[in-house]
Amino acid sequence: MDKNDCRVDPAKRRIMFHAVNRTGLGHLSRLTAIALAIRDQAPDTDLLFTVDGASHGLLEAAGIPYVPLPYLHNDQNLPIWPSAQKKQLIFSITHSIAQVMRPDLLVFDSFPNTVLIEMAKSNDIPLAICIRKMKRIDELYKQVAHLLRDFRLILIPHEAGEFEVPDELAAKTYFVGTITRPFSTRQSKVVNFDPNIVISGGGGGYPGTVSFYNVSLEAFSLCRRAIPTLSGLLVTGPLFQDWGQLRPVEGIRIIPFDTDLTSIFKNADVVICQAGYNTISELVALGIPAICVPAKRSFDDQHERAAKVTFAHPHIKSCLDPDPSSLANLILDVRRRSPVPDIDVILPAGARLAAEHLIATIDSSRPVLST
Repeated sequence: MDKNDCRVDPAKRRIMFHAVNRTGLGHLSRLTAIALAIRDQAPDTDLLFTVDGASHGLLEAAGIPYVPLPYLHNDQNLPIWPSAQKKQLIFSITHSIAQVMRPDLLVFDSFPNTVLIEMAKSNDIPLAICIRKMKRIDELYKQVAHLLRDFRLILIPHEAGEFEVPDELAAKTYFVGTITRPFSTRQSKVVNFDPNIVISGGGGGYPGTVSFYNVSLEAFSLCRRAIPTLSGLLVTGPLFQDWGQLRPVEGIRIIPFDTDLTSIFKNADVVICQAGYNTISELVALGIPAICVPAKRSFDDQHERAAKVTFAHPHIKSCLDPDPSSLANLILDVRRRSPVPDIDVILPAGARLAAEHLIATIDSSRPVLST
């Protein structure tokens, strides 16, 4: 195809996103939230995701196009491919996309893909990134400092002052606050009942998640002995793979994923979860009684997040290293408490503010078109 045939409308903004989607949905969920906010503010913007890994129900539900890429590290789908060969494939795919789409901006979440950075530089595509608080964030900044110097914009999905940003990056860094996807106002298309107890593990792909599910399932079973009418729902997450180790119990339905999960949260008596950024952010905003069981993560301090959220929000409790009996007692105790008063659910402003910064970054660097 002649390169000149790849025409784009010069008046339209064009944004390419890249997210890692191998164990949890956090990276993909945040960028999806920002993309939806951009669509709301600038409906004619062309959006495209390139995603490491599969299971893209979030994007399909949002109606956002995407192209799957082989995972750069230890890809199970390409186990015998040398790293150099995978990098060449990723570069070729994304370079072709860039030639057709001509994006105004390439946006990452937390971990920039070095092959895509190389591709962006070769096509003169400006870079942006959303980086949330993680363990040893100072070390992370040091590791990627040589990359971030070339970025046009850095978005932080936290309030200002929650952690320090290196001085050399401060001028292009913006704290936007909590980022969540829009909350659903309709009944779930997947679940046609209102379970009393909902168990959620986010994406479900982290090693050991099945142990959290099994303890929660057994705790639910103990609760059901006391209250036989209890109903439950376990949403394993689309990246969960340890089905052979899962121990189902009576009275609880198990599904892999539901894009309208917040509509189920809103009607539950108690939500049992871990302490991931996205789930906790949603439960805080919704005001739902919840029990979080923080898990160990390489880059994320769920124990610190759980401690902060339970201190600030009495309707959320924390359960460290639970056994089924102790978790069951806590579930019954939380359920017995007076329900949280009805509150006006206000969507956090982070996604909207992030979208505004991205749009402004594009507009500030585009030539003024003559009319």
